[in-house]
Amino acid sequence: MEGKTTTKAAAEVGVDRSTVYRWKMGNALFIAELNRLRGSLWEVGENQLLAARTAALEAAMALLAHEDAKVRLRAIDLILRMNVTPARGPRTIEEAQERIDIKRCW
Repeated sequence: MEGKTTTKAAAEVGVDRSTVYRWKMGNALFIAELNRLRGSLWEVGENQLLAARTAALEAAMALLAHEDAKVRLRAIDLILRMNVTPARGPRTIEEAQERIDIKRCW
């Protein structure tokens, strides 16, 4: 989950990389836990992006009261260009896993 290679992750837990590969391909408990962790990470990332987008929108909206007309106009332009629709990421672990599996095919 930290972005390490299979080889490095295997070395850290004291097993051969082929063992980790077998776990990833056929150990139901390992796969379930991996999917759970991936789902949690996805949710954390999604929440961080939403918070950042909210902060950016609030900052741009504060500029609508700026004394300089050019700054106000730029803030209006920025707000109108912002994609403020809800996030469109997967909503379940299964959806996330499906996206991961599709990426592996490429």
